[in-house]
Amino acid sequence: MKTIINKTTGLSMFLIADERAITEEHGMLKIGPAEGKQEYYIGNPKPDELTVYDKGGTVPADWRAGKYSYNGKKWIPNPNYKQREPRIPRTSNEAPHPDNGAT
Repeated sequence: MKTIINKTTGLSMFLIADERAITEEHGMLKIGPAEGKQEYYIGNPKPDELTVYDKGGTVPADWRAGKYSYNGKKWIPNPNYKQREPRIPRTSNEAPHPDNGAT
């Protein structure tokens, strides 16, 4: 598994399967296609603000973007990480219920 790290914070922002190539193209990172999956681009943050580690070791089972930093050798929990509350989907004609936190 590859991980893409924000250079400023050191936090792991993306996990990318090993079979996907990562290249820079048009000022963005291009994540190459894999079987059954299309290629895509990461444009923010810019490539010069990111570090790509080809071998991210054993990724923590509860990994989420920003939950861990990675220094090329080990995963370190982010003490400032806060789990986001899941958004409750609703149809466009429903008014949000004041108790469910939907906005």
